[in-house]
Amino acid sequence: MAMFDSGTNIRLLYNLIDFDHFEMSNLLGNTINFGMISSNNPQKGLVEFIGIAQICAKRFPQARFIVVGPITPVVKQAKACQNRGQLTKNLIFTGYIKDSRQAVSMINVMLSLSEVPESFGRSIAEGIAAEKPVIAINSGAMPELVKHSHNGFLVKPKDIKALQKYIEFFCEHPDKIVSMGKLGKKFLLHIFPKRYFSIN
Repeated sequence: MAMFDSGTNIRLLYNLIDFDHFEMSNLLGNTINFGMISSNNPQKGLVEFIGIAQICAKRFPQARFIVVGPITPVVKQAKACQNRGQLTKNLIFTGYIKDSRQAVSMINVMLSLSEVPESFGRSIAEGIAAEKPVIAINSGAMPELVKHSHNGFLVKPKDIKALQKYIEFFCEHPDKIVSMGKLGKKFLLHIFPKRYFSIN
């Protein structure tokens, strides 16, 4: 056990993120794109994401809600409802996008609403590397990546009111999308220092 005695040589290593690959500006146009990149299984919070899109449709017409991921049965059902006029048009299903940089570039604010705690949350980490603020469930790896009111907000599972509150915050203060996004990247660079991944 002596090999574990010295804490000075022990480091917690997160999965490596290629910051250069995700170097981009978080450009805001006439719309604010709230997005979720996931496997689109029910436990990933897709129902809640669709629900919040409906709630925000009239009050914040500039908000778009983008679902990036495979066309699962839940997505097929949602698209069918949308085609029948039962879901609002502010909800966009892109299908699976292989290039994660392309997927992240479509989004201004990242959301992670998974009911199952994420062990790492790669898509969220990649979003933060691309200067995207985050709204996420306060469980699993999310509190390690998202510092509440610093580079995003943390909410309890299925807390729709809190989720709506923070979406409204970004809609009313779009400048915070840029500033909190930059803070997030700076924070991520601190906890993902490249020197710890170097092999001498």
